[in-house]
Amino acid sequence: MLVEFPVSLLDASYARGAGAPVQGEYAKYTCEGVNLQALRISTRRNGNELRAKLFVVTCNRPGHDKWASFRFDLLQAGAVLTTGLLARLDVEENKCQTGELTLKLPVESIGGEQPLTMRLKVTTSNNEH
Repeated sequence: MLVEFPVSLLDASYARGAGAPVQGEYAKYTCEGVNLQALRISTRRNGNELRAKLFVVTCNRPGHDKWASFRFDLLQAGAVLTTGLLARLDVEENKCQTGELTLKLPVESIGGEQPLTMRLKVTTSNNEH
């Protein structure tokens, strides 16, 4: 599954401790029964670096336990600014699982007129315990 949605990492709501939910239609897409149910982002500036912590909730429909991997690419004007991989989450059948990862990028790379886009690629495989 591959989906893209707009995101604004400089939005002040993301700078709060628990972060803020990312609005988008990503939850309606599934990959072999697995979907990204919720996504929150919390940002923190450290000098010239911006750290964006992504908190994910992923759910699996009835069928099989799955390994799910989530690749997040942050794009601006089609160019990839940074990439993060949340690999091999064990998502049991008919349950949800949480995970988190941090994307780091220079603050000056996200300025300007061009909006940011998050590209999400989800891959899954059966988890035969």
